[in-house]
Amino acid sequence: METIEQQYLDDLRFFNKTLKAMKGVVSLPDDQMAILDGILLKFFYHAGTIFELYKGTKIDELGAYYWDSSSAAVIVRAAAETFSVFNYLFAEPKNEDETEYRFCQFRLSTLLFRSHSSRTDEEAKKKLIAEAEEIAKIKKRIAETQTYLGLDEKRQRKALKGKEVPQKTELLKRVFARLPQNFTERFYSYLSEYAHTGHSSVFQPLDMDTKDKQIEFYHSFMNFMRPLMFYMVMALIMQFPALEDDPTIKSEIHRRLPERSDYP
Repeated sequence: METIEQQYLDDLRFFNKTLKAMKGVVSLPDDQMAILDGILLKFFYHAGTIFELYKGTKIDELGAYYWDSSSAAVIVRAAAETFSVFNYLFAEPKNEDETEYRFCQFRLSTLLFRSHSSRTDEEAKKKLIAEAEEIAKIKKRIAETQTYLGLDEKRQRKALKGKEVPQKTELLKRVFARLPQNFTERFYSYLSEYAHTGHSSVFQPLDMDTKDKQIEFYHSFMNFMRPLMFYMVMALIMQFPALEDDPTIKSEIHRRLPERSDYP
């Protein structure tokens, strides 16, 4: 039987194969493709770093060697949030129009936030002018979608202010609702303790005082990450069926999910 570490590495390889298979197969508008590529690469970096941290951190200059589970917890949390954005933008939408609407909302909210920058140097001013032009174009794109036209006037006003993107907590709730029962908000809240230096995160390094305890802690992270990796791959295949034409991807899918009867 494979160890958790071997299973995790196997999943990481599968995810990487899928990213490579996407080239020349996935067709989206350039700006949407850039966001999708960025989200997937960011998630892959997080997932890969978890595996590397599991090997232990060695600082020869200090004669130190340890398992940095505190940093791993922060990275797993970041991966979950990255996954929630992927789910919102590219897995949940029912059609291209809804994807366009959500993408434009996501982009608009970012641009409007940046428009309040306090920088006064010439380079920043030029960037703000260029982004002001992009904001106008994004609003026009939003107003042309059927999704926008189907909203009531109040929500339409919110949409043109970039305020129709759900809060992070709501995005995460949607993710947890679609994943196995052990994926609870409680686990995410526990991970958040490390990002915000809560009580648990302060005492955990002291409690994890043996190698076995630290490894067990890492195993919980890997068990959390594995379904996220697989779900992202399956969501990509359902959105872009041509991916499964790749024989490597197809064989991996059938090995992992022979019947594909209830996914996602």
